[in-house]
Amino acid sequence: TCYKVSTRMETLLVTLALLAALIALVYKYLTWHHGVFKKLGLTGPKPNIFLGNFPSAITGKRPLVYDVDKIYSKYKRTNRAIGVFLTRNPQILILDPELAQDVLVKNFGKFRGNLAANWIYDRNADKLAAQNPFFTSDDSWKTKRAEVVTGLTQNKLSSAFPILKNCAEKLSKYLEEKTAQGNAVIETKNVCIYIYIYNCKILSFIRILNPYRREIRVLRAKVR
Repeated sequence: TCYKVSTRMETLLVTLALLAALIALVYKYLTWHHGVFKKLGLTGPKPNIFLGNFPSAITGKRPLVYDVDKIYSKYKRTNRAIGVFLTRNPQILILDPELAQDVLVKNFGKFRGNLAANWIYDRNADKLAAQNPFFTSDDSWKTKRAEVVTGLTQNKLSSAFPILKNCAEKLSKYLEEKTAQGNAVIETKNVCIYIYIYNCKILSFIRILNPYRREIRVLRAKVR
């Protein structure tokens, strides 16, 4: 009887030891990078072990931008850059505009990776978003940025101003008419598509999206 009890106790202890070792390994894996920013001299919010600093990216309870804005608002006055985690992956969040310019322009060769480039899963299906430099990376970013810069000269921006003003006036008039009718519910999807179309119109005017006029016409047809 004593032998059987001893055997059961040993089995239980071994099981608990293996379980504890497994938990320790999982914890070590999830927190493996948590000390990287301390070595770099960067501060930042303490991440959740499983969700990192952007839980909305996993839970989907609210737009990710709210998580980013919360962190940005907390650190923007005291730090030029901070360390954050997307799940367990370390990322550097740039808060200072001048530092962002250094990263995106002067020292781009050292910061070629762009996390936002992974947010577009099918670039063939969303060709307009695929042209946005903010959603590209490496050499593609460099190429798209060069295309955009050529259209942002002083003369072209001055010429595009009447279109910008006209778009803003139409949006303001549309919202005023809807609210004047006592309609508190506005179909924001259509509003966003209209705004997107007018933005594309402006970009086409300054010859940034000329190759994608067909996609613009398709969007326009959806809200007619």
